[in-house]
Amino acid sequence: SYEVDDVTSIKLRLATAGGASSTNDTLGDPNDGSAGAVYFDRAYLSHKAGDVKLNMGRMKNPLYRAGKNQLIFDGDFNPEGIHASYNWKGVYVNLGSFWIDENKAKSTDDGLDVTLTATQAGYGNEVGKFKYNLGASHYNFENSHAKDITGFGDGVNLLELYFEVTYKMAQPINFSVSKVENSEADGDNTAMIVGLAVGKTKAKGSWNVGANQRI
Repeated sequence: SYEVDDVTSIKLRLATAGGASSTNDTLGDPNDGSAGAVYFDRAYLSHKAGDVKLNMGRMKNPLYRAGKNQLIFDGDFNPEGIHASYNWKGVYVNLGSFWIDENKAKSTDDGLDVTLTATQAGYGNEVGKFKYNLGASHYNFENSHAKDITGFGDGVNLLELYFEVTYKMAQPINFSVSKVENSEADGDNTAMIVGLAVGKTKAKGSWNVGANQRI
């Protein structure tokens, strides 16, 4: 990270594994384990003006995920595009426009890029030893097709509602729930995840254990 001034910074991260959206290696993949090319996993400009923050480039996922769940996005997903956020006294808004798949460079039927328009609004605060966060997200994947995933519908248009609460103590307890619905699909169009975690892996010797139910 390079601090240009008090409000502007340039953030870079190098990686050698995975690919466009992940640094994971898959066991059994003949391409893994070999010396791969070094690439910029993240490279973006961040600028802050009061309660507004702007990110441009390939960035760490700026969208809130209750309990850091992976119902919609993997934990190592780094979107590429532009993102703006607003935070004021616990109220926050995230707006983003990202490229997901550049089909114009491929031999696809329509040649249209898959893009994501993201809108998220929520509120987070603390009451005594309890810290909570609740909100809603809308994700519109343009030029994508739900029929490739579920066998129904023509697009991916997701509405998510989420809630998270943490009881702060030596080993914090976290409960989270997130529900999502795809309005473009004709069936099998809802999903939910409920998670419970104890502890936090931060310092040496710390620990964490958790479980979730996916419905």
